[in-house]
Amino acid sequence: MIHAEMSEAVRRAVSQTDQSEDMSAVVDRARSALVDAEGISLFGLETDHPELGTMHWIVGQPAGEEPSYLVLAIAGHVEDGEERAMFSAAGADLDAAFRQVICECGMTEAA
Repeated sequence: MIHAEMSEAVRRAVSQTDQSEDMSAVVDRARSALVDAEGISLFGLETDHPELGTMHWIVGQPAGEEPSYLVLAIAGHVEDGEERAMFSAAGADLDAAFRQVICECGMTEAA
């Protein structure tokens, strides 16, 4: 599925970053990877996470397919020697994709 390909492309781009890299550069690289994987970047936003610092969200969708969404959240804080945390979910409903990522990254408990 194209969502998995887009998510994996972004994951590879994010995993190539280090702790000292500016987050705006990390997010730009992630967004570029999404577009290079034939996705459309719709919008981004930032929220606070109690343990992972600022979460950088990217919302996109596959180009040329029926409307569906990919939601990605990239952690701003990373521990020494750890990979930067990234969470993703896809679905036809944007709300459901957001809820899945929010639960996976520990911002709220699953309903």
